[in-house]
Formats: sequence, structure tokens, C-alpha cells
Amino acid sequence: TAASIVSGALAERVKFWALMAFTMALTGLIYPIAASWEWGGGYLDAEWGFADFAGSTLVHSVGGWAALAGALIVGARRGKYQGKRVTPMPGSNLPLAALGVFILWLGWFAFNGGSQAALGSASDALSVARVVVNTNMAAAGGVVAALIMTSIIYKKIDITIVLNAAIGGLVAITAEPLAPAIWQAVFIGAFGGVIVTAGVPLLDR
Repeated sequence: TAASIVSGALAERVKFWALMAFTMALTGLIYPIAASWEWGGGYLDAEWGFADFAGSTLVHSVGGWAALAGALIVGARRGKYQGKRVTPMPGSNLPLAALGVFILWLGWFAFNGGSQAALGSASDALSVARVVVNTNMAAAGGVVAALIMTSIIYKKIDITIVLNAAIGGLVAITAEPLAPAIWQAVFIGAFGGVIVTAGVPLLDR
């Protein structure tokens, strides 16, 4: 997952073997070190009480920072910035982008639910069910937040931001999808959606 975040940020802008080398370094060295800080009794857990149920920080943040490093090296897409003017570059196929987000949304149920790592008792089954429900509601919260914010800011709904806000909500709840109540999961996801919606124009500045 961390490597796929990098590939998404650098798609069509780097050579294949350069991306493979970057991916090998990330998955073979950087990610295992970061994951060991928390999972398996790492110092973040033992000394700081840090918790990351399914990898909101250890997977998605690590992938995001790696993608940022790659993007800084490669630079902006040609024509994106001309002086102080920002040229929007919308996706070429929104239905395909929406399909990709829905596939991710569905796959996230297994990603978070599987992180319970047990299904041998009724208690475990209930925990997995709670994780899946909270995951779904967080994604929905991110979508609703983006729908409202883009309607206010741009006077119209921006589908690309809404789709990204769904992923933002999913990433936000991944840190702890078991403990929150359903309404809390909605607000956690909405907060992720707000960060995405506000972050897009800030990055262009």
C-alpha cells in the first residue's frame, strides 16, 4: 500500500526501473523500520503508548512522505505552474476514477477488518463487524464534508475532491476503527475530508 501511494504520485513521470528501485528501497528498508517502531512491541507502543490499529501512520503516512519526496525530486507536471498562475489539470476519466475509489473503499473493509487478526470467537466477529461499519461511515463522512465544503468554496461540487475526501476519511479512521462509536467514526472521516478539501488549494500556493 505504501508503495502504491508513491506510484500514484509519480505516475507517467518516472522511468519504470527508477520506480522499481524506489519501491524496493521503500518496502525493503524504510517501511519495515517504520513499522517496527509500533507493531511487534516497538518503542512507540512500549514507551509512548502510540496506537495505530491498521496503519494510518505506519502505512499511509510513510507512503505519503515517500511520495512527497519523489514528487519534490521530479517536480511539478509541465504546464502546471506558469509564473504565479496555477493551471488546473483535471483527470481525464472521472467515471474510471470513481470506480477506482469505490474499489478502494470496498477493499478497505478487508484492510481494516483483517487487522483485527482474529475471527475465532463471537467477540472477534463483532469487532470485525464494528471495524467494517466504522470504516464505511468514515468514508461517507469524508464525502459529505467535501460535498458541503466544495459547494461553499467553489459554488459547485468538485467530484475529484469528493473522491479524494472519501480516501481521506478512510485513512483517518484506519488509525483506530474499532473503539469509536458510529457517530464518532463519521466525524473522524469528516475531519479527514476537511483536511483533503482544504489541503488541495493550499498545496497549489
